[in-house]
Amino acid sequence: MQYLLLIYGGEGESRSEEELEAMYKEYSAFTNDLREQGKLLSANELQPTSSATTISVRDGETIVTDGPSPRRRRRWAATT
Repeated sequence: MQYLLLIYGGEGESRSEEELEAMYKEYSAFTNDLREQGKLLSANELQPTSSATTISVRDGETIVTDGPSPRRRRRWAATT
């Protein structure tokens, strides 16, 4: 069984350099531990929602729109 772990901080949140450094240090320790156990497949940051592409299907027609869906407030990820 595989799991997808998302670590999400709200876009536009302002963090000090010290906060960012502490957060990445903790994240690095966590992912290194998973990697050593052979449980980590990949670790990547999500791109901002402003770079999203929304794909929807209506009446059998596929619609591709640049940018996030204005009706959605959730952020989803895709991985292969």
